Amino acid sequence: MGRIVFLGDANLDLVLRVAGLPPMGGEVEAAGGETRIGGCAVNAARWASWLGEEAVLWARIGGDLPGDRLAGELRSQGIDLRYLQRDPALPTGLVVVLVGREGERTMISLPGANRALEVEGIEGIGASLLYVSGYSLLRKWAPVLKAMVSCRARGVIVVLDPGPLLPEEKLAEAIPVVDAVLGGIRELGGRPERLLELGVPEVVVKLGAAGCRYISPGKEFHIPAYPLGVPEDTTGAGDAFGAGYVCGLLGGLSPEARCLLGGLLGALAATGALPPAVPREKAEELMGRLMRLRPDLSPHLEEVRGFLRRRDPWRSGGSSG
Repeated sequence: MGRIVFLGDANLDLVLRVAGLPPMGGEVEAAGGETRIGGCAVNAARWASWLGEEAVLWARIGGDLPGDRLAGELRSQGIDLRYLQRDPALPTGLVVVLVGREGERTMISLPGANRALEVEGIEGIGASLLYVSGYSLLRKWAPVLKAMVSCRARGVIVVLDPGPLLPEEKLAEAIPVVDAVLGGIRELGGRPERLLELGVPEVVVKLGAAGCRYISPGKEFHIPAYPLGVPEDTTGAGDAFGAGYVCGLLGGLSPEARCLLGGLLGALAATGALPPAVPREKAEELMGRLMRLRPDLSPHLEEVRGFLRRRDPWRSGGSSG
C-alpha cells in the first residue's frame, strides 16, 4: 500500500435520468434525479481509499454549503483532506449529469473553484504516486506540468488520465514525465501507439463496454469488459477504473490483473455502486461471469481475488451482501 495524491476536479453533481435530450429551446421531464459529490479526483480517491490506500485529495472547492457537504462525506470515508483548498470567492464546481436509458452520461460543467486550483508544494508531501486528471492540466498547464516534473524527480510514480479537452500538443509535452497514461481513444489522440514512440512506458486505452487495451514496449493485450448488461449509470466508471489500475500498480499486480481490477471497479461503478456501499456479491458475480467466458484469464482473476482478500475492503462497513 502507498500514498496516492489525486490532483483534479471536485464537484457537486446534479444527476438527472432522462429518456433523451431536448432540442435547443425545448425541454424534457426527468424520470428521477439526485445530487452527489463527484469530480474525477474525488471519484478516484474514493475508490482508492475503499481499497485501503492512503488517498490524498489535492483539489479546490468553495467555502459554501456544497463544499461543506463534499468535505464532510470525504472525511467520513477516511480521505486525507489536508491539501483540499477552500476558495473564498468562487463556488464549488457544479456538474449537471444527464443519464440516458442505456446508462450513458452527458455532462455540462461549471468549474467554479476548480479554475483557481493551486499546486505549489505538491512534490513535498511524500506521495508514492501522483494521479493527474487532464482537466487540471488544461486550466493550469504550466504549474501542473512543473509539479509533475518535480514529483517525478523525487521518484514519485506519475500517472496521467487526460480529459477529452486536453490539446494533443499539451499531452505530448507531458509525456516525458509520466510513467503511465490512461484514457479513451479520443483522449489519446486516436493513436495510442504514438505515445509509446514518445517515451511513455505503458498506455491503457479505456474502451468502455469493450473493455481496455494495454500497450507497452514488447507487450500488448486486450481485456474484455465484465459482462454487465445494461449499465445503471456510467458516471465515474472511468475514474473507478483508473483508481483500480493505480492501486494494482502499487500493489505489485501484473498488467493483466491491474486492468482486470480497474475493469471490476468500473463495472461496479456502472451498476450504481459507490464506496463505501459496494456489494461484495456483485463483485464476485462479475468475476465469476468473466471467468466462465474467458477461462484463459483465470490466473489473473485469481490475482485480483487475492488482492481483494488481502485488502478486504468490505471489512469497514461496505456492503457485504
